[in-house]
Amino acid sequence: MRGMIGALAGLLLAAGAAGAQERGAAVQAGLFPPDRSAITFTDAARLSRADRRTLEQVVVAVKYYGAIAFAPDRGLLSEATVAAQNYHSIPAAEAAALADCRAKAGGSACVVAAHILPEGFAPRAVQMSSAATASFLADYGPAQAPKAFALSASTGSWGFARGRNAARDAQAACRDRSAGKAATDCAVAVAD
Repeated sequence: MRGMIGALAGLLLAAGAAGAQERGAAVQAGLFPPDRSAITFTDAARLSRADRRTLEQVVVAVKYYGAIAFAPDRGLLSEATVAAQNYHSIPAAEAAALADCRAKAGGSACVVAAHILPEGFAPRAVQMSSAATASFLADYGPAQAPKAFALSASTGSWGFARGRNAARDAQAACRDRSAGKAATDCAVAVAD
């Protein structure tokens, strides 16, 4: 199930970011509430009930799309346990969590323990992080056309712009927002 959700989410985001631009009203109708996340556990982690309860308590502070990775030989409560959050897909969040865990684990193997998804998750043509969803609803929705919203699949960054050069400016805003993550894949996903 985890592999299927991750693969499908990645394909949907890639399709949206690769130039298949959606219209704002269609995207807005499919957005999840930006403040409601749910946790699903992976089979690879083999967590105890106590560890699952611990992560369930943490999820209220973690934004979707996210992943929690840890080094099993160090335990869940080690410095190598990390949560990557506010990405636009589970595969991107997993990649970030695993990379950060490996950097902190000192040679220990890392696994993904859990995914953070929007409450009521079902795949969408365009998926956005919690923060991007909130920005889309507050900024993009009420703005007059022409307007564009760009997403970076690899960093979770996003950008909004309006006006004659909305597409170019939204991509630039996405790159600027990436704050050191070097978003080189910003692409317009929504345009009106």
